[in-house]
Amino acid sequence: MAGVADLLDRAVDLPPGPALAAVLEQPAAAAVPNARRVDVLRARSRQLAHAQAELFAELVELSHTVALAELDTAEAVARAAEQQEWAAPEIAAALTWTTGAADRELALATALVERLPLVQAALRHGNIDRSKARVFVEYLDPALGDITEEQAQALCERYLPPAPGLTTKQLADRLHRAVQAIDPALRRRRYERAVQARGVALYLDPRTGTATLVGNGLPAHEAAAAAARLDRLVETAKRAGHPGTRPQISADLYLGMLDGSFHLLTEEQIIQRLLTGRRPDDQPATVREGGAVREGIEIRLGLATAAGLDDRPGEIAGLGPVGASVARAATAAQRRGAAWRFAVVDSRGHLLLAGPLRRRPRTSERPPAVRGGVVELHVTLRELRRHGAHPGSVPAEWEGVLAEIAAAWADRHARLERLAARPGTRFARGALADHIRIRDRNCIGPGCTRPARRSDLDHTRDHSRGGPTVDTNIGPACRRHHGDEDRGWTLTQPEPGLFQWISPLGRVYRTRGEPIRPDLRAEPRPHPRRRHRRSHRRARPAPAPLRAPDPRARHHRSAPAATTATPTARRRSAAVLNT
Repeated sequence: MAGVADLLDRAVDLPPGPALAAVLEQPAAAAVPNARRVDVLRARSRQLAHAQAELFAELVELSHTVALAELDTAEAVARAAEQQEWAAPEIAAALTWTTGAADRELALATALVERLPLVQAALRHGNIDRSKARVFVEYLDPALGDITEEQAQALCERYLPPAPGLTTKQLADRLHRAVQAIDPALRRRRYERAVQARGVALYLDPRTGTATLVGNGLPAHEAAAAAARLDRLVETAKRAGHPGTRPQISADLYLGMLDGSFHLLTEEQIIQRLLTGRRPDDQPATVREGGAVREGIEIRLGLATAAGLDDRPGEIAGLGPVGASVARAATAAQRRGAAWRFAVVDSRGHLLLAGPLRRRPRTSERPPAVRGGVVELHVTLRELRRHGAHPGSVPAEWEGVLAEIAAAWADRHARLERLAARPGTRFARGALADHIRIRDRNCIGPGCTRPARRSDLDHTRDHSRGGPTVDTNIGPACRRHHGDEDRGWTLTQPEPGLFQWISPLGRVYRTRGEPIRPDLRAEPRPHPRRRHRRSHRRARPAPAPLRAPDPRARHHRSAPAATTATPTARRRSAAVLNT
């Protein structure tokens, strides 16, 4: 036990660095008495802060590294005075970070290393942790324009000594009061900057599959007025007998006001709409009054999932994966107005052929139309052959859709040739653009997740240098990565959809879009009772809908309804699959 006590005494006294790391890694350090556990915890915290400071320093050092193209030999050591504009993409690729994360970490590191060296030193010595270092940057970084470098230096000297004994909230309060004492107009300027940067964020909770839609940087008085109106409508609905809780009602009001469901309705009509139906998740959509139209969404799912043959998750573009029942409901609600398309994929889930779909599953109900929106149905080549050879293996209402995809696959060679029919055009458009965006999904830059539909369709070999406008020379690139070739990066496309980047430091990074149909290891199997219900439904003269339309779907212009495939069409779909 004396050996353990000696180790702990050394850990308490040692500054963070290699010596402390060696002490903490010794086997005897595991046999720590309960009364000394806090000493080990603090020692490890100091060591972690030290490592974080070293990482920050390395990020900044890399940002000043001279590209290999500017050196006589790869072994040379040279540092640029200014940060290289390609540094953040290199960091993102090397550490498999998103470009946004690389930007944020490099900005924090630069602020500490180059503008607040006293804070960086305190972090490196383990006196403060990363969270407290960030608080100093948020309030004292001279680059924000709130205080001068001299004022930042003086405030660091004053507040770094007590910082180890303060929480981040206590530290932030003290720094805020100190900076505002220097410049009383500080709060107003920061408020104005935040309002200028206002926006709306949508993200998925991976645990529950539900979404969060929030606004940030909103003018306080306007946001308060919007919240007050919601509160007043919630109370009105409760007084009128709405059975939901106040949070549930406010959420339904929030969505209805944003997606167009309550467009042109008076407040009395909005309350009546809430009262006359159950919550949106519990009932089909109804015909909207007053011309209200819901917005469509882009939903992606397997054809087998849409037809109820399996329970693979679907995906809402730009949001993330959703359960099979949600995906089917969204698909059923977008039979009119949304654009439908198919994607035939290989065994790894990557694209073989894509195209538009004219047919829709035939149902006895005519759902309201949506405004915009996309339904993308995936089918593997194996599934296409299996179901095409046995058309009765899918519900009758989906046989027409299957026949259309089978016919497109039979014509695949001509369709793929048409994608390269105009190699001399400047921009990728039409079927070629759709093919690229479906194939690659996101920006092709290392670590980038910006959707392809919000990215430029970039030539791998530039059009001005003879690069053709064909699928083997095009990939989606966000505004950030589109210009990387002009910043010292080299880009090639060894095979369609596989991109190879060579950075200014000579590192090779390969990227490929996520599979359209991810490998789930174990294939979801249909529920026995669902198979029974499906076979029973097929015996009826008029098939029932796969799922009730989702009331959250958005409705506008109509699309022609498809008819159920005839026996001749079924035989034709089986024939073309066997060619």
